[in-house]
Amino acid sequence: MKIQIARVDNWEGLYLYGKLVMEGHSLRVEDVLAEIGLNAEVFWVDEEVFDGSSFPENVEDLPRCRL
Repeated sequence: MKIQIARVDNWEGLYLYGKLVMEGHSLRVEDVLAEIGLNAEVFWVDEEVFDGSSFPENVEDLPRCRL
């Protein structure tokens, strides 16, 4: 699979196999992954528990927000 991202000023375009599939002021990683056929779980981390210094090595150690 050939993935290309073009940037100019504050505009981005995502090309798959040379064809434009998405464009905008910013491309969300989960949208890009969906375009290439990958599913991503997106969740918020609890800021009151997480100190923000760096993410832990294991995702299960992240304090998730309760929605």
